[in-house]
Amino acid sequence: MKRAAQLDREIAASLASGAKDTVLARRKTADGKIVALWSDGSLSWALGNVIKGSPNARTAAQVKEALAAGWLVLGEVELYDADEVSRLIAVARKAAQRGGDPGDVRKAFAEDAPLRPIWTVMEADRDGTPRVRVWKLPRLSHPGQAVWDETRGAHGRGRYHVMREVGRSGTFKPTGVQFHDLRALAQYLRETSQLAARK
Repeated sequence: MKRAAQLDREIAASLASGAKDTVLARRKTADGKIVALWSDGSLSWALGNVIKGSPNARTAAQVKEALAAGWLVLGEVELYDADEVSRLIAVARKAAQRGGDPGDVRKAFAEDAPLRPIWTVMEADRDGTPRVRVWKLPRLSHPGQAVWDETRGAHGRGRYHVMREVGRSGTFKPTGVQFHDLRALAQYLRETSQLAARK
């Protein structure tokens, strides 16, 4: 591994010479999208489109910090889907500023992770209004689990049912856990997160 002083000299020389940036490494996300780390510390998708939140370093100190964050991202990116990479970058940049390691990135990413339901409509009425929909929960925090939402006809029982998927079949079995509102469901999901359990 290069010493910090040597790395600083190389970064300064690269900036001074105006040399074209090169790709240092590539990794794939959990859903197969390629993320590239460039010599200036920026991160892009396979075709060169800069990823939202990627640093735009101009000085040697900024490049050094961006590279530290970039290596943290590449070390963890295989655990996350493409739509989570921008948040991963933000978390890694904060961890790099504090001299953090991959464990710090995972922990920070898991803390207060936004729960954004992505619903798949299973049944709709003739006007197209969903009657039954399902939200497959993130596989890292709630492996094999989903939320079943019966938008009509809950009649005295919970509207949101926590279900377990049988394999990857699209068939769901009830766990017996149900809620009347999303706030209570969100609290339950945070408390039962596998990521929170590893902190």
